[in-house]
Amino acid sequence: EHLYGGLGKHFRGALPVIEAGDLLRMLRSGERGVRERYEAQVARDFADFERDENWLLTMRTYADLATQLGDTVRAERLEALLAPYADLFVSHDLLGVVMSSVASVLGALALTSGRLDEAVALCEEAETRESAAGLVPALLWTQSGLATALERRARRGDAARARELRAQVARGARAIGSRHD
Repeated sequence: EHLYGGLGKHFRGALPVIEAGDLLRMLRSGERGVRERYEAQVARDFADFERDENWLLTMRTYADLATQLGDTVRAERLEALLAPYADLFVSHDLLGVVMSSVASVLGALALTSGRLDEAVALCEEAETRESAAGLVPALLWTQSGLATALERRARRGDAARARELRAQVARGARAIGSRHD
């Protein structure tokens, strides 16, 4: 199978994260068959994914998919799997990448499950960590999620804070030459 130029053939241990990344690419480009492939890959609720150096990055990518697909059942399963790692960052030493804090991923999953207060608290925690670590792209993603959580929660002051966060994200995205929508 042609996954990212045959990477899956040469790096079998990385196949789950490669497949998850391919699904995310398909989803973002509007390709068909994403839901069916996603369901096939997560049919065992992530129990068949080896807990190796790729696991945390794989779970983060599936969390992105679960949130974008509105899969609350898998979002809750992913939350249970990732909760023990809430104080960590999603990173991969061989790829030389730090994607985000696990708290940010948990915040997005809580938002998907409709637990707005928890989503806000987790995103605020992630915002502090990612800012301190200088992870600008991760921080922008977290702030965007925090703005969404505040908008949905709709308590006094939430709308104004969400607007400020959206403006901050837009400024930050322009500063690094990125698009955040």
